[in-house]
Amino acid sequence: MGSNIWGYLKNNWKYVACVLTPLTLIAIVFSFPLKTVAVQVEESYWDKELQKHAYTVTETYEVLEPTVIQQIRSETVYSSVVSPSDGSYSFTVKKPDTTVDVSWQGYSCCYPLVFRWFACDSSDPAQYYYFIPYNYYWENPRLVIKTTYPESITTYNRVTKSKDVTRYIDIPTQVLRTRTVTKYQQTSIWSYLFR
Repeated sequence: MGSNIWGYLKNNWKYVACVLTPLTLIAIVFSFPLKTVAVQVEESYWDKELQKHAYTVTETYEVLEPTVIQQIRSETVYSSVVSPSDGSYSFTVKKPDTTVDVSWQGYSCCYPLVFRWFACDSSDPAQYYYFIPYNYYWENPRLVIKTTYPESITTYNRVTKSKDVTRYIDIPTQVLRTRTVTKYQQTSIWSYLFR
């Protein structure tokens, strides 16, 4: 049987050549890179990226801090030369824990200082009193009435304090990234058809 095929080809070589020649030419032409094809390719590349980095700094600031101080205040409510015709002097004590101090000035008697209360008007239910020294008629004394009371005074002082604050700074950093790129390449028609 093999000899029959070989004999047939020998006798009909022109027909065989006519069929095989175009097929061979087509196969050769289809093997050349004649077709441009888009190909998706992943590629790596270096890129700069700003990354936030935290750092801590110490900041100072000023505040007003209150300080309460207790002071003893003294106030003269009355200071005048008195005589029996002066009548009375009244005043109101407005602060708690107030001490009233009554003293005489310009009175230099050798006796101990003794005060007497004399009612100005005994028929008045709200009796007013005034002070006169024991030997009032010998000199012209000055009556001084002082009040003494504690008082809270608030002062504000500037105080410098510090605190830690977190801040951020952008630092450029190299980062490896990948991307999909479309590339165009020449390929044979055979590769294009049988891919």
